[in-house]
Amino acid sequence: MYKKIIKFVLCLIGLASVLAGIYYFFQKKKQSQLNCVAENNEKDEAEDIVDFLDLSNLKFSRHYVDLR
Repeated sequence: MYKKIIKFVLCLIGLASVLAGIYYFFQKKKQSQLNCVAENNEKDEAEDIVDFLDLSNLKFSRHYVDLR
């Protein structure tokens, strides 16, 4: 009787550890995707700042407005 109880408890512990591993895997994957998106946004903002501060060629600047 005790062997069955021990086997049952060990099976529950194993199942819980597998489910916890799957949960943490998806959490880590989700976090890495959010970090990737944040890095892309920072690169885009940096390029916009460089384009805005580039006054050497206003003809091709995206932020140039002709005031004539």
